[in-house]
This record gives sequence, structure tokens and C-alpha cells, in this order.
Amino acid sequence: MRVKGRANEFSFVKLCEACGAARQPWRAFHAWRTVRRMPQAGAIVGSQAGAALVLCYRSTADHRAAMSALADLRQRGVAADRYAFNAAIRVCADAGADDEALRLLGTLREAAAAERAAAAGHAVQQQGHRPAARHGGSGGRSSVSSAAGAMQPDCRSYSAALAAIEAAGRPHRAVQLQRWMEEDGVTPDAMLCTQFLACYAAAGQAAAAQHLFDSMAAASAPLPNRTHWNALLLAYAEARDVAGCAAAYRRMTGAAGLRPDCRTLVALLRAAFHAQLGLAAVREVQAEMGAHNVQPNIQLATAMVCCLQHVAPNTAAPPLRLRHQGTPEPGQRSAPGSGRGKQGAAPQASGNRQHEQQQLSQHPQPQQEQPQQEQPGPAAEQRAACVAEARAIVARQRGQWGRRQQPLDVRLYNALMAVQLAAGDHEGVLQTFQELEGEERLLPDRSTLAAAIAACRAAGWREQEAQFRRLLQSSRLLGTLDSSEGRGDKRSGGGARPGKRRWQRRSHGGSGGRMSS
Repeated sequence: MRVKGRANEFSFVKLCEACGAARQPWRAFHAWRTVRRMPQAGAIVGSQAGAALVLCYRSTADHRAAMSALADLRQRGVAADRYAFNAAIRVCADAGADDEALRLLGTLREAAAAERAAAAGHAVQQQGHRPAARHGGSGGRSSVSSAAGAMQPDCRSYSAALAAIEAAGRPHRAVQLQRWMEEDGVTPDAMLCTQFLACYAAAGQAAAAQHLFDSMAAASAPLPNRTHWNALLLAYAEARDVAGCAAAYRRMTGAAGLRPDCRTLVALLRAAFHAQLGLAAVREVQAEMGAHNVQPNIQLATAMVCCLQHVAPNTAAPPLRLRHQGTPEPGQRSAPGSGRGKQGAAPQASGNRQHEQQQLSQHPQPQQEQPQQEQPGPAAEQRAACVAEARAIVARQRGQWGRRQQPLDVRLYNALMAVQLAAGDHEGVLQTFQELEGEERLLPDRSTLAAAIAACRAAGWREQEAQFRRLLQSSRLLGTLDSSEGRGDKRSGGGARPGKRRWQRRSHGGSGGRMSS
């Protein structure tokens, strides 16, 4: 087509797409170097072709080559507009190069400011030459403004930059991007707002998330939906502001009229976990699950069990109050006249105390031994309640996933073992370990073995502790602990029956079931 003179910009775009699909972007750049020396290069290479040339480097995530191609386009006088810059920023995001992405965005903003200044000077010059031609002058201004907007950053520019800072693990830089966006006058859409809120949630910047959320609510475009609310709750949770997280939840279910889902409740449990609220927060969330008919998934169940690790809750932290004032809590509706009943029971209670004192004076020795035998203490009851609730959650999930014929997540077992370890139930830790080994497509990971080792060390089971340590060391050498999914797939050892038998032989060889001291 090039030899016969039939090549145009669209054919060059298709060539770049083909080179990108073949993971050979350098061939597209060689074609560009050939085309730019042709007499009809101006008709072949335009803004769309330049953007396609830069975008084909996404297949290899070679951001330096993409930036070099963009610089070569601008140096050769090709109209590289914001689409070419957006493509280069997206390639930097794929490579996790956030500094280069922000540098490209800054260059684009400078080019947009220069175009706006040139457009303003050109408009003033046109008004001076033709002050009377109002109709013709308005058409000139519209054409200049449209030309000046070619370099103006848009939502895709900032979306690509946010993806870059997320990939680089520095979400706190989203505050700078929001400031630039407001300076450029870019109105974010729903997807861009979701990205901003997700970055603020990852960085724990609740104030910045609330500022963006307030601007969204004031402009009503876009109107905050459940996804935005969930990101706001997670931002408060990561900022360890349990009161702010609960207040945002009450606004979500009250003024906004939105129902929570599993992600909403996971964010609440995250805040409760950081505040070490324990069983009270889990029961509060379970009440909301029943009120809004939310069926727990594996993530929500794991979050509840993780929250139960704090068997001794932090009494100094504010409680997780999820209901509005005036809304009766489940099971706390008092009958009419209950206040009068309490007042009437006060004299009777004082009389009972006097009678008990008389009995203690008559029989001092039996009454001193009886409370020590009958009252185990509130701390022990709290630990037992946390362990029982955690086991009940895991049992419900096991029944639900058993009907689907799918294995549980190993992280749920790890969370249960952490609760049992915190409560001092060392035999329960090893029992959970054996239950995990009984699963068909699950293998223990590093956290599982660490919990088992800690339980054996706390209980004084030296032989079993040494056995688990040898198992951990051999598993590191074999590479069976390199798992991030925990769902029984091939990477986590799922379905590998020889590996399963190897774990069983090593963990139960000579132990005979539950380990004891």
C-alpha cells in the first residue's frame, strides 16, 4: 500500500495494532521511521497514528521506548495530542513507573497551558482586527478554543496516572493528582472518582476521601453510589477512625438510602479490627447482616473471624455503633413499664443483699470457697465466646461451600487458628490444623505452620514444635509455601494428591492424632 500510494493514517493505525498484538512494537517504530521520510508522510501520520504508535508498547510494558517514541513524534512535528500522552502514561502505569507517568502528565499540563495562552492572545488579536464582525469573530473563537483543547488533560489522563501510582504502591500521591485535576478544571466521572477513593482508602487518607466525596455530593455528577460509599468506609477504616467509619455507614443507610453489601461490612470489620473491638463489633455487624439480608461470602466470614482475634477487647476505643439513635437494637426492646419494674426492684435487691450478708456471717468458710469454684471469670468467658463464634462462622461457611463442592480458603482456617491461639486453646489450634489437612484441595501455608508452632511453644510441646519447624523448613526448600491465592489451585498445591500425602506423612508420623503434652 505504501509503494502504490494507497497507505493512509488508518492503515498505519492497524499496522501498529498488529505489531502490538504480536508483542513486536519495535517493528511499528521502524515503519514510522520509514514513513516519516516519505513525501506523503503528512497524510499518513497524524494524531491517531501517533497515539497508536505509543500505545502498541503496552504489550511489552516498555515505558522508556514509549516515551522515546512520543518524544520523536513531537520532535518531528507530528500533532501528538493528549491521546498520545494518555497512551504513554498508560504504558508507564503498566510498568509501575509512577515518576515518569507524573512527569508526562506535567508536560501535558504545561502544553495545555501554553495552548490556552496562545489561544487567548490569538483571540485578542482577532478582536483588534475585526471589532465589528461579531458573528465571524465568535466562529474564530470557537475554532481556537477547540484547537486549544487538544492538549487539555481529561479523565483518562488522570485515570492512567492513578493506575501508575497504584501499581507503584504509592497511593498517597493521589492528593497531588486531585489538586492538579481541580486546577485544570477536569470534572471527574464515576470511574475516576472510584479510582481516587480507592487510592485514598489504600493510603488511609480519610480527610481527602471525604473532601472528594463532599464535592461529588454537592455537584450530583456523578452521584455517589454504593461503590463510592464502600471506598469511603475503607478509607476511614485504614485511617483507624472507627467513629468516622460508623458515622459514614449511618449516612449511607440513612440519608443516602443505600443497602450495604459484603464489601461494606468488610470495611466496618476492618475498622473494628484496628480498634480491637472484638466480639461486640462482630455481633453488631451480624445484626446488620440480618436486618439487610446480607449473605456472607468467604471474605466477610474471614473478616469476622479475624476481628475475633482480639479476645480481650479494647475498652478505651469507641464502640462500633451502626444504628441511628432511636432505632431499637435487636433483642433490646423493653416492655411497657420496665422502668417502673426496675425502680420497684431496688428495695427488694437491697433486702436480698442484707440477707446474703447475714448468711455469710453465719457460715463464713463454705461461702469463701464457692465463688472460686463456680465463677470462671469474665475474661475466660469472653475467650470461650470468641472461639465458639469463630468455629460457628467457619462451620457455616464449610456447609455453604460444601454444597458447592468447593474448598474453603486457607486464610479462613488461619484466622480461626489465630483466634484459638489468642484464647489459649492450643489443642484447638492443632485440631483445626488437622481439619485443614482433611480438605481435599487445600494445603497449609506459612501462616498455618507459624500458628501451629506458636501453639506448641506456648503449650510446652517441644517435640511437636520441632516437628512443625522441620516441616516448615522442608516446605521452604520444596517451594510449597509460595502461595498467594489460598483457594486450592495449582499454585497453592490444590489437587496435588502426592503433595497432600507428603504433608500428612510428615505432620502425623508417630503423633497419633491430637497432640498433647
